Amino acid sequence: MEGLCVCVHEYVEEIHGHCNAPNHTTFQGENLGYWVASRRKDYSKGILSKNRIKALEEIGIEWSRM
Repeated sequence: MEGLCVCVHEYVEEIHGHCNAPNHTTFQGENLGYWVASRRKDYSKGILSKNRIKALEEIGIEWSRM
């Protein structure tokens, strides 16, 4: 896993159990909320590869916010 993917995984596993972080959320010095929102935008635009989608889902990314 790459940098922010690891951060998201730790955020989900250790802290919240989900990755529906508000855009302003920082975790371990990273702007986690913005990064997750950006991946959701990429997904909605259809610019993520199937492998990238799978990897993001495996770390807990949900494509629509609850």
